[in-house]
Amino acid sequence: MIYIWLLFVIILANVCMQAKFDIAEAAKVKTKVMSTVATRWRQFKSTLTTKFVFAKSEGQQTQDVVTKYGLDPEAWKQFEETRLTPNWEVSLICQS
Repeated sequence: MIYIWLLFVIILANVCMQAKFDIAEAAKVKTKVMSTVATRWRQFKSTLTTKFVFAKSEGQQTQDVVTKYGLDPEAWKQFEETRLTPNWEVSLICQS
């Protein structure tokens, strides 16, 4: 479900970038839309990390994220592996 929503947002953003608007503030709107999409994407990845990757490593029972969000199993495995690397965890600590 979220995969379909994300795909819709990406397509909408692409259409907005290619469309020619006669609105004086179109550039500002485009910037705001792209900024919002980027923020939501970071929030979604953060949610996946905290609710599924770290919960699994802490022994909590989690739902099947692949089924829940319609993700590609191989892509999820790669995402999960990157979140569990020492380099990523060090960068997370440095940001705090």
